[in-house]
Amino acid sequence: MNGYTFESPVLVYDGEAIREIGGVWDAIEFMEEWPVQRRGLIYETALDACYAAHDGRKPLETARRALATWARRSEILANGTIAPAWFSQQEAGPDGALT
Repeated sequence: MNGYTFESPVLVYDGEAIREIGGVWDAIEFMEEWPVQRRGLIYETALDACYAAHDGRKPLETARRALATWARRSEILANGTIAPAWFSQQEAGPDGALT
């Protein structure tokens, strides 16, 4: 599976938790589960790029960028845009520091 692993994962919010998409197969699996009514042109382009990378017709980085673009446009990209669940559960102390 190493030949299909992204250089760095894409973090997406799946509606319940942040999910790490570490490679082409993870991306395809995640995208195939995406609700049909929420799919569109950017979705189709990203999924096509992932299948093409899986088949060796496109570089892995192309698939990763397409996935990240789709996730950002779908407002599910978690790379710095959504605080992890543990962060929102912390409380600030009297000095303002998180505890």
